[in-house]
Amino acid sequence: MAGETQSSSLSGTIYAKVIEMLVIAYQYDDLTITPYCRYKTIELEATTTATFPRWVKSTGPTAGTPASETTALTATELTTTSADVAVGRVGIAREVTTTAREDSVVGRSLDVAGLVADAARLYGEYFDTATAALFSSITAAVGAPGVALSIPTMVSLIGSQRSNKAKGPLVISLHDNQLKQLQQAQAAATSSPWQVFFTPTGDGGQFGGYFMNAPVWGSGVNPTSSGDRLGACWVQGQQAEAAVVDFDVELIDRLVAVQDLGELRRVPGDEALDRRAHALLGQAAHFKQPALQGLEFLTEMRYLSLH
Repeated sequence: MAGETQSSSLSGTIYAKVIEMLVIAYQYDDLTITPYCRYKTIELEATTTATFPRWVKSTGPTAGTPASETTALTATELTTTSADVAVGRVGIAREVTTTAREDSVVGRSLDVAGLVADAARLYGEYFDTATAALFSSITAAVGAPGVALSIPTMVSLIGSQRSNKAKGPLVISLHDNQLKQLQQAQAAATSSPWQVFFTPTGDGGQFGGYFMNAPVWGSGVNPTSSGDRLGACWVQGQQAEAAVVDFDVELIDRLVAVQDLGELRRVPGDEALDRRAHALLGQAAHFKQPALQGLEFLTEMRYLSLH
């Protein structure tokens, strides 16, 4: 027919794009601080506050007292002090779309599993951020403002914990930038065999190795103070006979905490935190898969900050 043109195309039978099944993860910090803190659950309790008691050191005996076996002794009161910690509530709301609900059983389960895993990552980062925010209130500190973290500063950090009678295995949390500075100092060290003090790791994760037998973790949630990044060192809260310091920095005495039998049954003292699922978050072996369980928690820890 005159004046008419014909055209054909297969574009209607070809997908505009093919979507890869693997979705690359966004940037986030693993749970590396909170698992090393002391915790207490108040699940099924009719309160939002828990108290952490500790002993107060009494005056000890002195030479020449009593003067003889018949001399009467003045009674010395055995006392305790405590810190109250109240919990708050946080939440994440997600809505499953109609398309997802209409998918196959396998498809729906994968969608829900993905939502739960994502919420677990966000909760974990929130918990660590809230705990790390307390670092700026610590009064005992090592290092100088505006100066890169050094090996001598780290040695001083461990020494300060020792002189303050910290009892139990230590853990060190550094800002990502501080961990980089420490590794730079180690690489440049010539006058001292830093290998004696530090066992580095290059697995690409947030674990930075061991410094004087204390695990070192790097995290981007550590706060800043006057432009400096803040790190902290404390006794691992769930270890047997761990010394505990309350969040109230006026109460830093570094005394031995006695755990009740229920706590000991849940967290055996002879097992590391990464051997079994964490009692607070149902955490898997390597701090990367916390489940959404027991989200209300209380923590205490012994600490020392560094700049």
